[in-house]
Amino acid sequence: MMLVVWITDVKDENLRHEISQVVGIPYLSKATVADANEVHKVGNGFIYGRELRTIFPAVVGHKGKAHWIFFILDTGSPLTYLSSQASELFGIVEDRPTTVTIAGYHHATHRSPESSHFTEVNLLGADFASQYNVSPWYNYPSGRVKLYFGTDWEVTEKSKL
Repeated sequence: MMLVVWITDVKDENLRHEISQVVGIPYLSKATVADANEVHKVGNGFIYGRELRTIFPAVVGHKGKAHWIFFILDTGSPLTYLSSQASELFGIVEDRPTTVTIAGYHHATHRSPESSHFTEVNLLGADFASQYNVSPWYNYPSGRVKLYFGTDWEVTEKSKL
């Protein structure tokens, strides 16, 4: 089965420059293994670009290494992928799922196929969102996104009647 994911508006250069500036952390920079293992109940992200991509910065860990990875939340992608650049940092090879920690959650990831339109980006796919019950809440005026993990949170609505 050939996966078709069209993400042509975000590249490695965007992750390293504009997105890194918004996050305040260099893309692919080293993090601690403790950071990689810290389980997040709420993640902070933001909306990026004309295509309104949801960007979620998270520490990813594998085999004693940890790095800051910037994901595009893409529930249209059935699987979670690491870019070729991120995969090389962790020694992940193509066509073989590899379990890593993402925001403290153990999850199988794949290397973005070299022939794809998303080889330079990291996709947080439907498999991750489903397994960890990820619910995004968007604040479009501020350009911010909250990702709620699991079911142990309560949302309250402010109303002005």
